[in-house]
Amino acid sequence: MRQSLKVMSLLIGLLCLPILAEAQQTKSKSKSSEDEYEKPGNLGIKLRNVASINSKNSDFSPSFYNNGIVFVSSRYDWGKRDKAIDETYFELFYSEFDTYKFPTTPQAFSLNINSDLHEGPVSFNASGEILFFSRNNSTKGVAKSDASGTSRMKIFKAVKGEFDWENISELPFNGDEYDCMHPAISPDGRRLYFASNMPGGYGGSDLYFVEWTRSGWSAPVNLGAKINSKDDEAFPFMHKSGYLFFASNRKESLGGFDIFSADLGGSSDAISVYPLGSPFNTKTDDFGFILDEEGVYGYISSNRDNGLGKDDIYRFEGPLPFITNKVEIPINVTVFDIESRQKLDAAAVRIFERNQQGEIVSDEAYDFVLSEGISKGNSLNLDLVQKDLSTIGKAYYTKNGRTNLNVVSSKEYLLHVSADNYETVQIMLEDFETSTNYKGEIVVPMKRKTCEDMGLLVFSKQENEYIENAEVNIIDMSSGEEIRLFTDVKGLANSCFLPSRPYRLRVSSIGYKDYLLDLNIANGQRTSLMEIPLVRDESIPKIEVLNEEKVIVLENIYYDFNKSAIRTGDAKELDALAKLMMNYPTMTIELVAHTDSRGTQEENLDLSLARAEAAKTYLINRGVDSSRIIAYGKGEMEIRNRCKDGVRCSEDEHAYNRRTEVFIKNVDQSTHLRFIKRG
Repeated sequence: MRQSLKVMSLLIGLLCLPILAEAQQTKSKSKSSEDEYEKPGNLGIKLRNVASINSKNSDFSPSFYNNGIVFVSSRYDWGKRDKAIDETYFELFYSEFDTYKFPTTPQAFSLNINSDLHEGPVSFNASGEILFFSRNNSTKGVAKSDASGTSRMKIFKAVKGEFDWENISELPFNGDEYDCMHPAISPDGRRLYFASNMPGGYGGSDLYFVEWTRSGWSAPVNLGAKINSKDDEAFPFMHKSGYLFFASNRKESLGGFDIFSADLGGSSDAISVYPLGSPFNTKTDDFGFILDEEGVYGYISSNRDNGLGKDDIYRFEGPLPFITNKVEIPINVTVFDIESRQKLDAAAVRIFERNQQGEIVSDEAYDFVLSEGISKGNSLNLDLVQKDLSTIGKAYYTKNGRTNLNVVSSKEYLLHVSADNYETVQIMLEDFETSTNYKGEIVVPMKRKTCEDMGLLVFSKQENEYIENAEVNIIDMSSGEEIRLFTDVKGLANSCFLPSRPYRLRVSSIGYKDYLLDLNIANGQRTSLMEIPLVRDESIPKIEVLNEEKVIVLENIYYDFNKSAIRTGDAKELDALAKLMMNYPTMTIELVAHTDSRGTQEENLDLSLARAEAAKTYLINRGVDSSRIIAYGKGEMEIRNRCKDGVRCSEDEHAYNRRTEVFIKNVDQSTHLRFIKRG
């Protein structure tokens, strides 16, 4: 008993809810975790019900966002209800992935986006800073109906703000008499695909796109008769490979809505549409398909039998990538002296993949640094710092000034080139598919150093052991410029000194006397390594940082306002903590989260606990065993400044109270990791 698309426009364009409630009630839950796996299709693809996020109501249309998914749900039994479907209005939820890229317990996505109307599905641009979403047509939050009494769907845009999504605006191609819904932004951000039943289409609902130009969004363009049919097409998803996936109830479907694909990367004349087949398509509704960039795994929505609710989200994966998006492009790198124009042999060329935030995608590239906290006492701060890139990664050495390597066309990289007696060169490599300047050749001119490289090896004179995280301050006495370095796990720091230039070195580490040295390297003098022995200060007891007396205060874990989901890219201290705990496997901790004073005490206590649990999940997802972490919250019980209830404070003052403290409960007492003392 399928309802017409006109009636379905009341349901946020949810073209897959036409099964009667009586039929839905006949569904049975899976009996065991093994039952959650359906029979693999011909390609060995496994499909699993994501029980961690599905409810007894509707859960559908996931979209990748940060390290997780945002999806649509009517899971609440309380609140305003849509009488047409006898469910609460659809809202957006976020679920972070665990270590295996499987969603964990979801939570509400946004205060500003979720409303008393239907929201979703959603789509994010590549950086995760811009959001496109469907919402009922409304005026000042009240649903607005057309001449037939239908509240049409429109597409909106929002920008990520400091605490929540802001600057919500309606896109210009919406209409009050037809639906625009299911936005899907292309990976390059140039096209926005969507479904609409605007006049002039081929069927009830067609797929369209608009292009972003200097003057704004273009007029909608119908994808044509090869994509659209006389029936309904909806829920588009554009993969980075150039494949468009969408749902349709055309005559070729097995029943209800099925998933179809079309390669839009070539000529429009050569476009062919194919159904995905088993196990994606069934005799029931299958829609809301997404696939990760590598083409390895993804998610799909379906109301197939043996689900947990009316519509459920399923995860799928296969033994091989579904789509090969890794188009490797060979590049030739030529390195030469910028003055003599001679090609340089034995130059080390390293290439590092970058993520959407421009950071290097490699744990090897970062290390943690502990330092004395702002409030001193027993508190410590923990930061993640990038290593010298010349010491990590695979090096491709030039011969006759040239070397060859491969890159993936859809990714971004940092090219790092180093050579003895030359200044290091770093080049950002963007998406090669859209680069008009790339011709398979990268030329790297290098300039000779006017300074001398020198390593500074810091060790304890008494114990004859390396001192990690010792602070090295180098002051150029001529210019007053100061460089601050930290020694690595082998007690080493590297810098470059100009010949015949006066420098002053100050090396310090907790428990040791400061080491002071005036340095002037004569022109032509080559000193590759200077040993710096630190003498223990007997007036200061030997301190082992990792003991039960120390508290690591994480000041810079960022959450959206009143939320417990950690913003991806905004948890560097947790990344450092994960690295610290992986390096010291005997270490066990308590995570204690604190809020500011805004809100009720009960709400803040619940919120702090949720944030502590989110931080614990974050660490577990990065390889730390859950048995080593206890999480709890204290809400606003331990405000650190004057900003208690009823006191007007600035946002910075409130932020000072929002922190997560790490209490070290146990650690191997043979650990000798020290921290940097302030002042």
